[in-house]
Formats: sequence, structure tokens, C-alpha cells
Amino acid sequence: MADVPPATPPPDPAGPPDALGLPAAVGSSRTAPTSADKTVGPAGITRSGGARSGAGAGTVPAGRFLGRFRIDGTLGYGGMGTVYRAFDPTLERHVALKVPRFDADDDPELLRQFLREARAAAAVRHPHLVEVYEAGTIDASGEGGRQCYLASALCDGPDLAKWLANRVEPVPPPLAAALLIPIAEAVHRCHLAGVIHRDLKPANVLLDAPDPRPAEAGELPFVPKVSDFGVARVLEESAAATRTSRAVGTPLYMAPEQAGERPEEIGPATDVWALGAMLYELLAGRPPFDGRTTLALLKQIDEEDPPPPRTVRPGLPSGLDAICMKCLRKRPGDRYAGAAALAADLIAWREGRAVTARRFCWRDRLLTWLRRPERLRDAGIVLIMWNAPFSAGMAVLALDTWLERVTALPKDDALLGEAIAGSAMSAAMTYVGARLLRGDRWAWWVGFVAALGVWLYACSGWIWGGGAGFSIYDRLPAAKYLVMLSVTAGMTLQLTAVAVAAGARAPGRRD
Repeated sequence: MADVPPATPPPDPAGPPDALGLPAAVGSSRTAPTSADKTVGPAGITRSGGARSGAGAGTVPAGRFLGRFRIDGTLGYGGMGTVYRAFDPTLERHVALKVPRFDADDDPELLRQFLREARAAAAVRHPHLVEVYEAGTIDASGEGGRQCYLASALCDGPDLAKWLANRVEPVPPPLAAALLIPIAEAVHRCHLAGVIHRDLKPANVLLDAPDPRPAEAGELPFVPKVSDFGVARVLEESAAATRTSRAVGTPLYMAPEQAGERPEEIGPATDVWALGAMLYELLAGRPPFDGRTTLALLKQIDEEDPPPPRTVRPGLPSGLDAICMKCLRKRPGDRYAGAAALAADLIAWREGRAVTARRFCWRDRLLTWLRRPERLRDAGIVLIMWNAPFSAGMAVLALDTWLERVTALPKDDALLGEAIAGSAMSAAMTYVGARLLRGDRWAWWVGFVAALGVWLYACSGWIWGGGAGFSIYDRLPAAKYLVMLSVTAGMTLQLTAVAVAAGARAPGRRD
């Protein structure tokens, strides 16, 4: 790698701590790096509290060059790569230089995807987005071939995750709303450009130094900026290729469609979920879910509802609680239509106006329970357990009637035809139940229509009387009421099980 002659960098002052406890600028000589200063940062990268030379495996020492960039220190490092504090002598400015860990020569497709996402992010401008300056490859001959890089604006503060970790008191609700509004507006701006983050989390929100002009009342003492739009997803996917589960994103802030590996449902509502999870942590002091293992956490996110923030932190305003829980609805269509709608509701709450979100109540929990994938499995099990014995019993009945055996059913063509039809239909319903266990949605429609029709026919003797319903009711007078009760109870259970599964999702398949 050819060394570029160093240029004299302009002064890089670090601002003083703010009223809310913002520490000095990352990389400032006033911040002594300790093990406590490291937090998980953007795209799985550990963010360090100060400049560290040679920190982490494979990092470049301060004073060396990567391409034309002079390395001044290490801001963070981790499994996805390293972020350096660097100086660009061509444009004479300090930058945050992200160098992913993957080899550009070994994975050309990942390189193209990385550059494509970086260009898309660079095309979006917003005051609360970390500006992407450029992306490309560095000829690191002698050090592993070409390396990707992404140069972006350098933020002077920590990330939101570290700011939260350093707080000793809960975030006041007005401050939580004020903090999330500009983040949601920035996310909406990216959505308009067709860019979805997929990995929003506090560590991807950097807190930049505020404007030196006097702040108006109610303004934040820092400028929150969202980083790693699009790029975080590419880095996570490259790491996920070596893991058993290929779910992309940070589990604590994953949406159900990510946790359940339903990529066809991923869209702007996925980022709305992550914004809601961040708002939940701001209000309640912890993330919405806390599974002991990653698999348990993913299952909780996909199938369970978090407790409303008010149950974790009593006294929270009901409007803000409703806004947060609307973001965390299981179905993307039940959340806010977009990040702009979320920002508008937060602004309305701050101004004392009515919000569009309603409180999360027992109806929402019931709907979530009805939509769980197990409901389809339950319906399939009921269909199999009821129809398989019923089909066999009706077949024996038909055989007995046809053969005129001594067990004494009279030869009756109507009864024989009904027994054959009932056996065949129950066998078909058994097959439908088996398909429900596999998550086939068409089987629910077939099962529901058939179950409703059979239930109406079986109960017609009770409803309309006069010999309606199964002929077996009239042909077996000694067992008439027992047969009627057994058949109608079974058909009712079957219909109920299928009806309850109406809104259930197909069971997810994990490879």
C-alpha cells in the first residue's frame, strides 16, 4: 500500500460535556479508554470511548495510512469490521472510516451489494442522518488484498446505547418523545428514497455536538443522527452466512417478520417496529423482550406481546404508552403506516393534542393469540384426531350395512350411501389436517368450508328437527342421543378449531 504524504489537519476541538451527561468527543484526548468505555456500536462494532492504537485484531495503528486516509485512532471494532477516526488530506477533513472485515476479492457479489447500499445511503440528505461521503475499495496489497471502506461524517458524541447506559435515572417522557421525533423523520426520509435500515438500534444512533448557538427551550442538548442505513444489513448478512440462523438484524430490536424469517413482509414497518422498541427502552429502561437465549428471544418477538411500558414504569402518560405499543404490533399492517405517521403522533402528544394510537387492551392480546402459528397446528391436530377415527368408524358402518352381518344393521341404501360419503369426506378432512400441520394456507379455507357445512348438517336435527341430519340418528334409535351428542360435539370442536385459526400465520420454517 502506497503511503500518501500526510497533510496538516485542521484543529479538531472536542466540546465539553452537556447538561445531560454527554461525555467528551469520541477520540478526544480527554477521554481515557477503559473496558467500561466499550459498547456495542453500529453494525455489531464495539464503540470505544477514546482513541486506541492497534485496538482489536487486524486494526491499523494510528499514524499509518489506509489509501489516502491517515488513521488517527480506532473508534470501534468487532466481528463486522473496524471504524477508524481518520483524516482525509484531499478534502482536509476528519472522517469516520468504516472498514468491513470481509475481503472484497473473495466475495465480489457482497462487494457490489455493499457499494450499492452505500451509494443509496449517500444520496439521502437529512440533518439527522450521518452523512455518507464516499465508498470504495482500498488497495491493501501485502495486507490481504483489496478492502472496502466507507467514509462518513465524524460525530463528536457517543451513541444512544452508551448514553442510556450512563444514565442513572429513567428518561423523562417529554425527552424520550423529543429524541425519537427527529430519528423517525430521518428514517422516513430514507424510506422515501427506497432505503430500509433493517437494523435500527440505539447503537446506530450517534449523538453529535449541538449547534453552538443558544438553544431554544425544549431543544435537545445534542443532535441525534442515524447511521449505517443499508450498510448494516449487508455487514450482518455477510456474518449471518456463517451462522446457523440467518436472521438479519440485532435480536433485541428485530421485528417479528425478521425474527420469524418472513422476508416478504419486511418493509418500512420493520423500521417502525425498531423505532418502537427504542422508544420502549427509553420509557421503560429496558428493551421490550429479554429472552435468555437468542432463540428464546426470537420466539418471544415472533409470538408474544411485550408488557406495555406503563406496567414496567407506572405513571407513564397513556398517550405515549399507546404510541409505543402501536409500533410493536405483530402484523406490519397494524403498525403506523410509516415513520412519518409515528413522528406526527409524537408531535401531537408533545403539543397536548389527541393521538391516533389507542391503548393496547385485551382485544389486542386476543388477536395476537389468534394469529400465532400454533393455531394452524392446533386446527390440524384436531382435524386429524377427530376425522381419522370417524372415517374408520363410518367405513366399518358401511361395510357392516353392505354385508348384512349379524351385528344387525338393516340393509338400507340411504344409510349405506351416507356412511360411504361420511367416511370419504372424513378421510379428506384428515388429509386437510395434515396439510394444516405443514402450514398450507389453502387447507384452512377448504377445512373451514367443509367443517361449517358438516356442522350445519350434523346439527340440523337439533335445529330444524323432523328427521333432518344424519340418517344414523333415526336408524339407531337405541343410541340416538349418544350418537347425536358425540357427532355434534366433535363437529363443533372441529369447526371451532378451524375458525380460531382464521388469522393465524403459517408456521415458520427455519432451515
